[in-house]
Amino acid sequence: MDRENLPLLVHVTRRLSKFVGCDRTDLVLVQNVSSGMSTVVKSLKFKPGDIIYCLNITYGAVKKLLKFVAEETGAVIQEETITFPLAGKDDIINIVKETLKVGTKLAVFDHIPSNTPFILPIKELIDICHDREVPILIDGAHGPGALTLNLHDLNPDFYIGNCHKWMCSPKGCGFMFVNKKFHSTVRPLVISHGFGSGFSAEYMWSGLQDYTSFLSLHTVLDFWNAVGPEKIQQYIHDLAKQAARLLVKNWNTQLLAPENMFGSMVLVQLPAALQRGNCSDYNWRKLFKISSSTS
Repeated sequence: MDRENLPLLVHVTRRLSKFVGCDRTDLVLVQNVSSGMSTVVKSLKFKPGDIIYCLNITYGAVKKLLKFVAEETGAVIQEETITFPLAGKDDIINIVKETLKVGTKLAVFDHIPSNTPFILPIKELIDICHDREVPILIDGAHGPGALTLNLHDLNPDFYIGNCHKWMCSPKGCGFMFVNKKFHSTVRPLVISHGFGSGFSAEYMWSGLQDYTSFLSLHTVLDFWNAVGPEKIQQYIHDLAKQAARLLVKNWNTQLLAPENMFGSMVLVQLPAALQRGNCSDYNWRKLFKISSSTS
């Protein structure tokens, strides 16, 4: 474990930090975004009246995490509503500009919301938060692989990502990026042998567990570098948009945000019959025949 496993964990951490564009000392491996989000939120030590800012499209499990922390500490959740269809990214930027208060303890945004999978204008949101001195936490569960990340340029305070989604690593593999100014604030959920030895060391070894999902990143990154991230992403994005156009045409509906706001997933409005909950009203055979002829 000491002579082989730990050096390999350091090696894959360095390779992953290069892939997502950040300093290797700011990134640690975690099992998934849920554990990383809990680590950050529970480390910030909210007080009664502290504001936690989020949107109604925030991932359900994260909303529950925020609710738990609010009930435990007396913090207040400010949840703002995004309405559809979106005309463009300015709809989101303007809501945040109008509603985010100076003095907010934490702002939480999804990079690509799971249920409404347009790409949020994260760079603009980060800049707004920093202008108002509000720490910003990005739930990047669907970011790595679906998008080219450069965390150095984005400059979030916290970014948590999964590698087992679009990057296709085994389950139980994610990462947590923490800006250097928060290294001493964000402490692991499990305190173990690395305690007191610095940010990276505190997360490197939390006891006996299966570390193979982390170690597999070596081969996963080999694949991405061999094929080319841009080539993979272009293929995924084109395929998603082709499917979306097919549905829009045959359902006679619309995208719920401009096509250029989507990447690996697209949000399509359901036909009226499905919105009413009556599937028998819709001609599924027509769509099936068209889909089969274009597959």
